[in-house]
Amino acid sequence: MIPEPFARWMRLWSQLAGLGVRQVVVCPGSRSAPLLQALVASEGFAIHSVVDERSAGYQALGMAEASGRPVVVLTTSGTAAANLLPVACEAFFARKRLILMTADRPVEAVGREQNQAIYQTGLYGPHVRWAGEPSPNGLLSADCVDSICDTIAGPVHVNVPLVEPLYADEPWPTQAVTQAGFEVARWQEAGDPGFAEQLARARRPLVLVGQREPGPFSVPAGLELPVTGELLANLGHSTPPETWIYDENLLPDLVITVGGAFVSKFLRERIKASGATHWHWGPKPDTPVFDRTMHRIPSDFDWQSYELGPEQREYAEAHQAAHGQASFRLEGTATEGFECQIWPIIEQSLPEATHIHLGNSLSVRLACLTLSGPTRHRWWSNRGTSGIDGCLSTAVGHALAAPHQNHLAVLGDVTFFYDHNALWQRGALPNLKVLVVQNQGGMIFRALPGPNRWEGHLDLWTTPHHRTAQTTAQEFGYPYTAINGQDPDAAVQLAQALRAPGPGIIDLFTDGEETARDFRRLLQGLAAAPTQTSHPHST
Repeated sequence: MIPEPFARWMRLWSQLAGLGVRQVVVCPGSRSAPLLQALVASEGFAIHSVVDERSAGYQALGMAEASGRPVVVLTTSGTAAANLLPVACEAFFARKRLILMTADRPVEAVGREQNQAIYQTGLYGPHVRWAGEPSPNGLLSADCVDSICDTIAGPVHVNVPLVEPLYADEPWPTQAVTQAGFEVARWQEAGDPGFAEQLARARRPLVLVGQREPGPFSVPAGLELPVTGELLANLGHSTPPETWIYDENLLPDLVITVGGAFVSKFLRERIKASGATHWHWGPKPDTPVFDRTMHRIPSDFDWQSYELGPEQREYAEAHQAAHGQASFRLEGTATEGFECQIWPIIEQSLPEATHIHLGNSLSVRLACLTLSGPTRHRWWSNRGTSGIDGCLSTAVGHALAAPHQNHLAVLGDVTFFYDHNALWQRGALPNLKVLVVQNQGGMIFRALPGPNRWEGHLDLWTTPHHRTAQTTAQEFGYPYTAINGQDPDAAVQLAQALRAPGPGIIDLFTDGEETARDFRRLLQGLAAAPTQTSHPHST
């Protein structure tokens, strides 16, 4: 017989299994021991132990993305729980399903100089969709369950005050939990009135797809409206928005957004300036992306019955032509440095379809700006809050949850070193490669106009360093390759390293100053030479 209070936590894990939870990331600690003992006695979960709570949270985030299921991350009390705040923010704004389970001391312990006792109730503030404690019998409330399964995904915080004794006198027999498939509540949206009428009146309607997980397109594929998206839209092809947004005739007068965030701030600015009416298709909280009201399209809107008018068809054809010219426009904007040239090499050299995880800051911007056309890979990046913290950890979580798929993380050097604790696993992950772009640290700040005005203090932004990833590779058991981007055969070396079987860490040394100049040159060149079209223009 399972002794109390441990039996109630067995009921909690059984309930979570019934909700579709399979992956659990646990962090070492004593206050969480009752929850951990009940977990290991509940057969059916994949349990991952991670010592760094901040990294653990992001690894859970990657697992949630890879599996499409909610993932639990369990910590002990105190600052261990506080270390989950960054991933709570990312999961909230990126709309990912995380269950942040934090052990806690009784509230009366706070302020009495007891170990790891802080104010944990409401610790993550508005960055969770539900926060509370299990019921006395160990179960989550209906409101919590609804938040976990809601059409609008996001993290929940389950805070569990625990009193001693924390350990059972002896282990009890394990019990198999009943694993269930994860089911999201059906999306039902009454929507705002007037969409059909506004769509019929629009001369230049455009479907603009933001970051989204690979899968069926929400709007029927047979729809004739023009559809465009960045690399992270995972449409199977990509068109950098900078190749068309400066042509006034290609800007929409009605924009239909699908999915999440956009990388290009210039896209957001140009759509905002166009005055286009904004409608959104799919579950999403109110998000005035273009600084105007986001109207909601009814979930039962009959897309198949809609036919384009003559001007709308002309606009769609012009957009299609502009997308076909995007690669030529990029080739016409000369770049000199190797860092801007690596992205087609990555696209073409990987031997099979790969999940590619882009670090924030310069890496994701260059990838989205320089890759155009079909892609056989799936592209990911933490764009909820767009921080560099947790980029490698998220990729590791993906690789752990999808062990039969190949993964490549492409990160700047500062992003890599900031989060290299993610590689602290039981061994090198056989399906993970990491490409570290060594451009002398934080080169995005040399590409931006503001920090350059403080040339004498620029190192306070850029974090210059002389580190390599070789020691990290040796420490965690990854084969190491170093490539000098100035070598004439650097492209061949990079392609060979990417094609090599098994795990690896690749240091790619580039000229950061050259990269910053190329980035500015790309943006300026595309803005200065917009496409020329002959379709319905703005009035």
